[in-house]
Order: sequence, then C-alpha cells, then structure tokens
Amino acid sequence: MQLRQISAAQKALNDRALPALIQTQTVERSLNDMFLALERATYAENEVDLRTTQMELADRITLFRTAIHEAARIQGRANPSAALMAEFTELEITITQLVAGQRQLFETETRLARLRDELEDIGARASEALTKLRYDTTVQIESILTSARSGVISQTDTIDQLFSDLFLASLNLASLKTDLDAVIDLSLSATDSDSAELDRGLNAHLEMSLNRMAAVLSQLSASPQRRSLASLTLRLNDLILADEGLLAIAEAKSTYRDELLDLRVARADITREVKQFIDIMAADANLLVADRSKRLSDATRLLSIVLMVCVFLAAMATLLGNSIVIEKQINRRMEKLREAVCAIADGDLDHPIDIAGNDELADIAQALHIFKQNAEELRRSNVDLERFAYVAAHDLRSPLRAVQDLVDWTLDDEQTALSEESRSYMDMAQSRARRLDRLLTDLLDYARTGQERHVMTEVDVEDLVTQVSAMISPPKSFQISFEGDLPVLRTFKTPLTQILINLISNAIKHHDRADGKVVVSARQDLNRLVLEVSDDGPGIPVKYQNRIFELFQTLRPRDEVEGSGIGLAIIEKILERYGSHLAVVSDPETKRGAAFRFDFPIDHIVETSVRPSATAA
Repeated sequence: MQLRQISAAQKALNDRALPALIQTQTVERSLNDMFLALERATYAENEVDLRTTQMELADRITLFRTAIHEAARIQGRANPSAALMAEFTELEITITQLVAGQRQLFETETRLARLRDELEDIGARASEALTKLRYDTTVQIESILTSARSGVISQTDTIDQLFSDLFLASLNLASLKTDLDAVIDLSLSATDSDSAELDRGLNAHLEMSLNRMAAVLSQLSASPQRRSLASLTLRLNDLILADEGLLAIAEAKSTYRDELLDLRVARADITREVKQFIDIMAADANLLVADRSKRLSDATRLLSIVLMVCVFLAAMATLLGNSIVIEKQINRRMEKLREAVCAIADGDLDHPIDIAGNDELADIAQALHIFKQNAEELRRSNVDLERFAYVAAHDLRSPLRAVQDLVDWTLDDEQTALSEESRSYMDMAQSRARRLDRLLTDLLDYARTGQERHVMTEVDVEDLVTQVSAMISPPKSFQISFEGDLPVLRTFKTPLTQILINLISNAIKHHDRADGKVVVSARQDLNRLVLEVSDDGPGIPVKYQNRIFELFQTLRPRDEVEGSGIGLAIIEKILERYGSHLAVVSDPETKRGAAFRFDFPIDHIVETSVRPSATAA
C-alpha cells in the first residue's frame, strides 16, 4: 500500500507538477523576450529597424501564445484563462497600433525633412535674388548721385524723384529680406515643436508676412529678379500654408507623437496586468510542486519507518540464526583478506590470496589479485627503467668521456701548435662536453625521482637548512638564513633535503649581483609543513613563470649560467608524489626577488621546545 502511495505521488509530481513548473518558466521567458522585442520596436530609430523588430515581435508573440496554450494543456485545461487571453488580445491590439503609429511618425518625419530641405533651398534662392536686386538698386543710386555731381542731370525735381523712388525700393527690399528670413526661421522652428497643436497665431503671422512680401514685390519695378522672387514667394506660401504644407505636417507629427505616448502608457498598463497573470500562474505551479513533493515525502517517510522496523526484525532473526555461519564463512575470509592486504601493503607481493567464492569478498580478493599483478608489473617496469637509465647514461658517457679526453690531450699536447681561434673552439667543445655530462646526470636524477621509498624521520628544519647551506658552500658574500619557530618534526628528510638544495642553489646561481640574501621560512599548517625560499635576485617575469617548470627551460643562455634546466622539474615531480606543487611569487616590475612556496607532509611533533631564528650562512 505504501509503495502504491509513493508511486502515485511520484507520478503526480513527474507527470503534472514538474512539467507545469517548467512550462510556466518557459512562459515567463517568452513573455520577457516579447517585452524586449516590443521595446526595440517602440524605440526604433528608422523604418528599417522598425520592420526588422516588427518581424521579431511577431515571432515572439506566436511563441508566447504557443507557450500559454501548452501550459494550460499540462495543467489539464482545454484553453488558457479567458481573462488572460482577453488581456493578451488587448495587448496585441495595442502593439499593432504602436507599430502603425511609429510607422506613420517615420513617414511624417521623412516628408517633413523633404519640406524643410525645399524650404531652405527656396530661402537660399530668394536671398540670392534679393541680394542681386539690392546690388542693382545701390548701383543705380550711385549712378544718379554721380550724374548729379557731374551735371549730366541738372533738374533738381528729376533728381529728387529718381532718388526717392530708388531709396523707397531699397527700403522695400530690406523689408522683404527681413520678412523672408523671419518666415524661414519661424517655419523651421515650427517643425521642431513637440506640441500637439501649433499656435494659431503663428499661422496668421506667417500668412501676414507672406502677404506683405507679395505687396512689397508688387511695388518693385519689373525685372527677371522680381519675377523669380514672385514665383518663389508663391511656392513658399504653398509650402508653408497649404493643407499638405509644412505647418500642417508638423502639427500632424506632434499629434502622432502624442498618440504614441498615450499608446505606450496604455501598453505599460496592459503589460503589468499580463505579468500579474503570469506571476499567478507561476505561483500556482510552485504550490502544485510543493504539494506533490510533500505528499511524496510523507509517503516515503512512512515507508522508511515500516522498512526500518522490518529490517530490524529480519536482522535480529538472521543474527540469531546464522551466527555460526557468519563466523565460519565470513569472519575467517575477512581475516585472510586483511592479512593479504597488509602483506601486500608491506611489499610482500608473493603473499598468496586463497579466497574463493561468488560473493563480494571474492570480488575484492580478485581485485586485490589484479592489483598485486599490476604492482609486480610496475615493479619490474621500474627496475627495467632504472636499469635502462643507468645503461643509457653509461653508454652515452663513454663516448662523451672519450671526446673530453681527446680535447684535453689536444689542448695539453698541441698547446703551442693551435691558433688562438682553434684553442677557443677546443675550449668551447670542452665546455659543451661538460654541459652534456651534467645534463646526463640530471636526466638520470630525473628518471630516478619518485622511485625511491622513504620513511619519516625526525627532522629539525633549522638544522636541516644549516646542513644544506654547508653542503652548497655558497660564496661568503651570500647569506642564507632561516625564519620560523618550529619544533622537531617527523617528515621525509631525504626528498625535503633535495628540494632545499635545488631551490637555494638556483637562488645563488641565478643571482645578478656579487652578494645576496636567501631566506628559508617555515611554518606548520595542521599536518603540513609550509616552506618558502625567497631571494633578493632579479626575479622572474610573470610571462615566464609557467615555463620554468618545464624540462630544459632556462631564462638565461646556458653559456652565461651553469645548469641544465631540470632542477625545478625534479622538484615538481617530487612534490607531486607527496600531494603538493611548487608555486612562484615574483614581479620584477614592482619588486626585486622571487619566492618559491610549497607544503610537505609531516607526522606528529617530536619536540615542543623551539629555537629563535638564526643565520645558516
């Protein structure tokens, strides 16, 4: 019965509650995508962007509608909520109106831009014609004045009449220029207005200015410029005051803009209402999942109690009835298996594993047997590898020593016969042979690294640093010191000594000054010994800090510094065996020096007394 309840609760959770929750989340994502597409369409900057975003918006609306119907189907309803679909339909209508209004606004702005360009062109042409007329009038006035001074025109009345006519014409042209500029400026400023209804006084003012311009033109003498101005004035009147003129289109633009703002406000309200419906749908889905999960949890808890009681009773019965069988069949085999594991762990790979059967213990015994075979194979491989390393090193060193001896004999016996250049070549060959010999030695050390088995011994880290300093024998100008308050610890002394020798030697070898300082600091962190070897040398650029751990990698030419580029690789290989790695901290651009940090395993503390820091060398 309990199993049926669990099965029913699990089925309800998997078949309805979880799919409903997942589909509701899909609806929320579709709604958000639709809102983003709507924002892009609402604030499109041109017709091309509007067309692109309109297509995207149509796809998003279709996806949202599909997601809504799928959510309703999962929840066991034929159709989504009528109120939700009504709000969504209203939202679609508003979106359609928004897109249409945006397109009308773009078309209006395009027409308005063409009219503005034409208006500016007419203004420029009219100004050019006025300038020509004013120039001609000025020339005529100067001609009359010149004729009067020279006596060509002697009648005073004639001179006064001519001068008065030309002066009046000049004033009319100035007035015409002023009215023209005012009409152009007012018309252009009207196109920039965001008011839904332009000032009616502006229309009257522009109409009066245009009529005044026509009246002034009628008073001017007939000329090609006057005819051109009259034609331009008529076109200007139509361009500004006609039903499809600039002012009418500017007012329509403002109206479209206000309508768009109203539609955006309405769209925001409807959007909030649709979002509320979706939030309610998500809350219902979460409640459904919580209810089905609680039912499943209750049924599972009750079944667990029943099973625990049954298991306890069965265990008691089994324990009472089969204690002898367990003793003979399991405990003995477990003891044999334990002995075999301990023997193999101690290195006795010849210890027999005589545990048979078809149960888990037999499987473990079989796995242990396979492990023993692999360990034997690995031991043979290590022996073969070490033998190969020795043989390879010996076979390579024999001809190498012959080359070295030959070079030495040549330098000793033919010292006077060799030229300076030949001696330099022989010295170079001798140096290269010694470097190759060191490289073979380092390669052999690298091959051996990690194969030895070490045991923990008592180590005083400060004394160990002093011993390493004595083994290295650094120049007297170099100071090796230890910092840290540590007791005597149990750890692996031999690999730790090799690591310290390599790090301190590298610090001295790669130092760029005659004197320097190397500091070894140590501290305890739980069951790990954290050590750091730092120096005041040139440091290691950040871009080379990964490269230095590779084989044969050095930052300086091998002719300048002794070394094969294997030391740090050996250290890294040792540390990998003990679950650690070597980290470098250095930035020569901000501070000299480099610090190498690593941690090492330790056992219990042997001595609780500590010593003050001291200088090792």
